[in-house]
Amino acid sequence: MHNKQLGDRGEALARQYLIKQGYQIITSNFRTPRGEIDLVARKDGVLIFIEVKYRTDLDQGHPAEAITKRKLQNLRAAIAQYLLDSERADFRPIKIDALCIIHLPGSEPVFEIFPDILGP
Repeated sequence: MHNKQLGDRGEALARQYLIKQGYQIITSNFRTPRGEIDLVARKDGVLIFIEVKYRTDLDQGHPAEAITKRKLQNLRAAIAQYLLDSERADFRPIKIDALCIIHLPGSEPVFEIFPDILGP
């Protein structure tokens, strides 16, 4: 499977999981010149930007290890653009989470949410 197909599969699993957990998905794949926001959701009155990392093996390490300093900088810039462009620009509070999914062959996917990856 190619990277785009893997990413699409991971985001589809993420959406299903988050909806079951009570999240309302607002949008996905919000793109800017600096980066992309995988998912934007709302839960309990909080606007949540979600970085999805999906792995079908651990050859390249845990999915969370793929969230680099540069990725976080680009994510921060994309979120700023989203808030400027969005009718929800005045919506507060917000937070930024990572959802890591490990889906090894022959097993069910394992989901792990890392809250507030940029800190409070």
